[in-house]
Amino acid sequence: MKRATLLVILLVSLLAGSAWARTAVLIYGMVSNPDAWYKHKVIQPLLASGWADGGMLPMLPNWAAQKAPDVVYTVRMPWWLPLEAQARYLDQVLRRIYALRKEPVILVGHSSGGIVARLYSLAPEKWRVPVAGVITIASPNLGTPWAKLGWQMLRSPMGRMLKEMDDKSERLYAARYLLWELASDKRGNTIHRMAYMRHPEGVKYISLVHMRKWGGRRMDDWVGMMVPPKYQDLRRVPALSGRAMTIPVSAGHQLDKRDGWVLAQLLRREF
Repeated sequence: MKRATLLVILLVSLLAGSAWARTAVLIYGMVSNPDAWYKHKVIQPLLASGWADGGMLPMLPNWAAQKAPDVVYTVRMPWWLPLEAQARYLDQVLRRIYALRKEPVILVGHSSGGIVARLYSLAPEKWRVPVAGVITIASPNLGTPWAKLGWQMLRSPMGRMLKEMDDKSERLYAARYLLWELASDKRGNTIHRMAYMRHPEGVKYISLVHMRKWGGRRMDDWVGMMVPPKYQDLRRVPALSGRAMTIPVSAGHQLDKRDGWVLAQLLRREF
């Protein structure tokens, strides 16, 4: 009798553990790389709270982490490509993760990476990997006025000169169409269309809004308004009115260790 009871308890524990398993995928934005999540101490609070590091995909998966209840991955993205092309690339990576984990993913994106994550969630019939939630960090969810300026600069002779300088500059030149997609005042561009597209009811949408103002001693303080707070706020997206959650974070545009603390709490509380 005792043996049967222990088996029942073990079975219930296993089922409960699998039910609470979570998979998070971190997506960086323009002119960045997966190391940013470590450099700015965003991923460390997740690891300290029990998440396993699944490695960087598609190149360096950590196979030992795959059976952990909660696993967080970083992705090396072609950040200079248009949003749709980035979403297609992300789909290939997520399919690899889904083949291992068999559970919905939580997409966390910084800056334009958050827009790629949101775009991916809008077409579940196309991509086939289920999404449990999208968390954007300092993302231009309603575009940004500065994208138009960057687009105009890259179309000028100065922008064409960048193409000849080095690999990173060539990629920046290639990102001119991406900047057009993210411009806040271009009706009909991708970010404008997304604002009115149906966002699936089963997906949680959360925005971390970086609030630091202009000025200060750090360079990030001066670029902190690259995406002004009101353009980051998912609650202002017409299709998400009354559905999205927004959390203010005292930071400039770059990732910040405060993002890690907030993420760890959000993932525990909301998913």
